Amino acid sequence: MSVRAVNIQRVSQAKRLAALGRLMLDSDRLSDAQIERVAALAEMVGLEGEHLWAACEPGSESMTAVVLILPRPGRTGMLFASRPRRRADEQVLSQLIAEAVAQVPPDEATTIQSLLNPGDDGEQRALEAAGFHRLATLDYMQRSVPKAVEPAVWPDDVTGETYRESLRPAFTHALELTYEQTLDCPALHGMRQTDDVLAGHMAAGVFDAKLWLLLRIAGEVAGVMLLNRIPAQDSVELVYFGLAPHARGRGLARLLLQHGMRLCSEQGVSTLTLAVDRDNAPAVRLYHECGFYRIARKDAWIMPHG
Repeated sequence: MSVRAVNIQRVSQAKRLAALGRLMLDSDRLSDAQIERVAALAEMVGLEGEHLWAACEPGSESMTAVVLILPRPGRTGMLFASRPRRRADEQVLSQLIAEAVAQVPPDEATTIQSLLNPGDDGEQRALEAAGFHRLATLDYMQRSVPKAVEPAVWPDDVTGETYRESLRPAFTHALELTYEQTLDCPALHGMRQTDDVLAGHMAAGVFDAKLWLLLRIAGEVAGVMLLNRIPAQDSVELVYFGLAPHARGRGLARLLLQHGMRLCSEQGVSTLTLAVDRDNAPAVRLYHECGFYRIARKDAWIMPHG
């Protein structure tokens, strides 16, 4: 198949809102209300346009495809792509994705990720052609937070500590232990430095040290539960939750969730949310049994970078 000739370039400030309209609303002509909405979204995410790219047909100002990459703490980048309107546009989108990713400095992102709705076949084909692979299908789940939650009753050999900076190495070690034999996005293991992963977790929502718990069994690191507040949604997100192999099978996961629910109740929020790999059957079953229900589903795609 011949490569289609297009002009790929970083979007200028003058064309930024038009490009974001194509990306966010799949529209080439925005009403005044839509312009205000797009501008507000751009301001909310702190978008400066450095990683906003467009592909245009030679001699045309019309944008065939738009790609935005947002570098995030923890040296990962989130990629957002416009929807291909025709099958022929998938090749253009793939070219644009590859070029945009190539322009991201490796010190800003060591992996690039993208979340798509199941059934977005055109975007998926474009991502795959650009070098991405499907990581997992994620189920987004939530449940309401009771006004009062009984405290968890821990076994005598189990203790917990909330986060402080001197415990950062212990939290990093806990993450590494929980990755062993994990069923939750196992392909991620080893793709990023664990300290980068921890930094990314801290930046997901509003970090509060009181909501991060390190679990120990007989003094040894055994697990971790990381909760971050999402004030705009009156919720708390379970950003990460895991147990080391030697801590599994003792019912500690349920106790951790109960403890997390109590923390949420004390925060006065209305919901607790999370995302889980759909193929992680034990975790999905546990969340269902603990009152969570699915509210959305996304396919996660990823590509190592640098």
